[in-house]
Amino acid sequence: MISKYINSGAFTLILICFVLPFVSIKCNTMKLVELKGYDLIVGTTIDAEANPMVREMTAFGKRLDGNDSSNENAVAETNTQDNNEKIETNWFMVIVLVSALIGLILSFVTIIKKGLGAIIPAAIGLAGLLTFIVVMNNQLHGKAGMGSNDSLGIEIKLGYEYGFWLMLLLLLFIIGYNIYNNYIVKKTNSPDQAEPALDEPPQNIGNG
Repeated sequence: MISKYINSGAFTLILICFVLPFVSIKCNTMKLVELKGYDLIVGTTIDAEANPMVREMTAFGKRLDGNDSSNENAVAETNTQDNNEKIETNWFMVIVLVSALIGLILSFVTIIKKGLGAIIPAAIGLAGLLTFIVVMNNQLHGKAGMGSNDSLGIEIKLGYEYGFWLMLLLLLFIIGYNIYNNYIVKKTNSPDQAEPALDEPPQNIGNG
């Protein structure tokens, strides 16, 4: 019975992580922008006016790629719009969100036994979260204006905020707790593991 409350509480906290600071985009050690979990679900636009470092880094990247226009007037008119960075919906984070919702629902259902109703959604969510890291890092390194330039000592990378770490720990906790509680403890305490009782010595039956 207590497992139901532990699992439901953990999945609820995972959902709360989506409204916490989740990841950040950094230039070397300087934080350019911070994203919450729901920004990765619905998508967002990084305003170049509100984030001048993003504007400068994007424009700098375009000059390195040879895509900067020689017409200064045209550049001045379209500078802000062109340098805005669009963060698209990340479908791997959508998978994490859906798996957390399913896990929360299944934590109140007794149809699925042996903790699989928590283990499977948490494992899917963990796979989605780890895949998100790989994909997001590849996007940062491959995107024009937001990549790295080793010759100039510039590195654009993904930073992980406390919402990310809390979600990661909760997913690992759900998987580990349910495996331990349903497959290790119960197996150890099962009747098959109990020591066999000593046979009683046969009783001598007297004659007559």
